[in-house]
Amino acid sequence: METLQVEREAELTIARGLEVREWLTDFGIIENDDVWRARRP
Repeated sequence: METLQVEREAELTIARGLEVREWLTDFGIIENDDVWRARRP
């Protein structure tokens, strides 16, 4: 059961990250995937 919970949380986290990335792109904070990758640690 715990595994399913962890997987669900991971899916939500990924979805949230994509949503934030779209928002940043819309506002011109990031221009493209190259910039996105460069800013990640």
